[in-house]
Amino acid sequence: MIHLKKSIVVIVIILLFVAVITKPTKDDYIAWVKEELKQELNAEINKGKNKEIGKQFVNLGVNMVGSFVVDNTTSCKDYLLFKVCNTNILDSKEMTALGLYNNFIRLK
Repeated sequence: MIHLKKSIVVIVIILLFVAVITKPTKDDYIAWVKEELKQELNAEINKGKNKEIGKQFVNLGVNMVGSFVVDNTTSCKDYLLFKVCNTNILDSKEMTALGLYNNFIRLK
């Protein structure tokens, strides 16, 4: 029984250590938001005509100005085990995500 408790404690310590060293950066978040924006905008374009041309323009636009816009409209709160980032683009598009283990989970 004592051996089992020690094993559980070791596993929890390892998981916490891994969470600390794999906490994503703000640059990781910006790249993630750009991909999310591309997916959402492309989904909207799929509803209309000239889908391929529209997708090319969306991808080009997000690639060209996305980093600048997202970086300037993003705030991140850094906690020991995770990061919470919020992006508010033009007061109409808001995203909040939890960064943990090199991944982001969209909260809003």
